[in-house]
Amino acid sequence: MKKTISLSLMAMMGCSIAFSAVAAPDGKWTGNGGAAAKLSSGNTRSDSIKLTADAARETAQDKLSVFGQILREHSENAGVKSTTADQWQLGTRYDYNISTSTFGFGGLDFSSDKLKSLTMRNVVSAGLGSHLVKTADNQFDVFGGINYRADRYSGLGVTIDNKLETEFSTAEAMIGEESNHKLSESTTFKQKLSINQNLGSKGYRAIFDASLLVAMNSTMSLTVSVQDRFDSIAEAPVQKNDFTLFTGVNVKFGG
Repeated sequence: MKKTISLSLMAMMGCSIAFSAVAAPDGKWTGNGGAAAKLSSGNTRSDSIKLTADAARETAQDKLSVFGQILREHSENAGVKSTTADQWQLGTRYDYNISTSTFGFGGLDFSSDKLKSLTMRNVVSAGLGSHLVKTADNQFDVFGGINYRADRYSGLGVTIDNKLETEFSTAEAMIGEESNHKLSESTTFKQKLSINQNLGSKGYRAIFDASLLVAMNSTMSLTVSVQDRFDSIAEAPVQKNDFTLFTGVNVKFGG
């Protein structure tokens, strides 16, 4: 018989999905932190944990946000142990309002994924965006710009353009959209999609994050989060698409 125990853990510190907290333009830091975990036993044993946090400081003129996440998953079958996920991400972005509807931004992102032999990925980005909708309850932005991406791979490296590479760098054209919605007094939803096309070589990356939060009180919320990563240059046995879904508890801080 297989037993499964799901644990929702609250975390004030940690790392987060790659979009920032919804902040009031009062110059104060606000954010969310949380965690989710799952344990199962029986013929196959597995455990997983995801730590998340994001924070932002916004004024009428600009916005500074930080985000990150840690994801770990392990399994054991017939005495054979394996790691099914080992990732982390940490980043920051600065937005400056050029007008009431147009903003410029710059960002810096660091990430690692051991299953893809990715020791470190550094991405520097800059571009312009537009607030198509910006009210107290709803915000919808579109944006575009240029990334510079530098990857380092472990071991013998990975195959890119039919070559075995331990290092890879490229400029990327980037487009995307992001939205935050207050669905009710207790329910909020946020999502972000970005597509990054390599310039000068084939391949593209697509990144999607979404999170639904239902408040239990003024500081704690139940959450369901979805994360999807697609990398067209990934080679077998690594899958091109990486999808995760977690439920857990978040806690607000700051303000």
